Amino acid sequence: MVRMKSLTQNQIGFTIVELMVATMVFSSIILVITFGVLQFSNSYYKGVTSANTQNAARNILESVSGAIQFSGATLGTDVTNPPFKTFCFGGTQYNYVMSKMRDASTPHVLYSTPSSGGACNTSTFGATSRDLVDNNMRVVKFTIKPVAGSTSLYVVSVRIAYGADDLLCSPSVSGDCDSSSTSTKLGNTDLVCKISTGKQFCATSELTATVQKRIQP
Repeated sequence: MVRMKSLTQNQIGFTIVELMVATMVFSSIILVITFGVLQFSNSYYKGVTSANTQNAARNILESVSGAIQFSGATLGTDVTNPPFKTFCFGGTQYNYVMSKMRDASTPHVLYSTPSSGGACNTSTFGATSRDLVDNNMRVVKFTIKPVAGSTSLYVVSVRIAYGADDLLCSPSVSGDCDSSSTSTKLGNTDLVCKISTGKQFCATSELTATVQKRIQP
């Protein structure tokens, strides 16, 4: 009799209620950890996207500024190559198309090409051409304007956006930045990222500089 009682006590384990409570606690811990990992991943990808977009805008500005500073030529826009537009300075030509994302269907949206004699005479992407933006980026704004009353000062403005069409909007257009809006005005120069799902895969960067020519014609 004593032996049977001992066996019965040893077989006592967790009740169903205890198992349910333990499962709920464990599940809550897993959910908190998962949420933290997702937040960290989103922040990481947002940082990478923003840094790459800023670097692209900075590299474009440096390239154009260098071409202006060390060229005795004047600004040229000679080539007609729709939908591309063109700037030339010295021995460098910049061909660009506005608001189109660089992808397989549009492999070049902004590229530089050495030009002969300082003239805008190259209308296509060639062996010596170099893309200045990465995939999934687009040129939102790209201007080179001489300063009024000066023959050596130019204002260069560059705005680059990263992300698909549905992640971008124009705040100057009423309702365009609403989360439910699908009428993105991609032709506008003030595109920003929508505050919505996927914002870690969207970024914009704009840089402006006044550049002085160091070599006079």
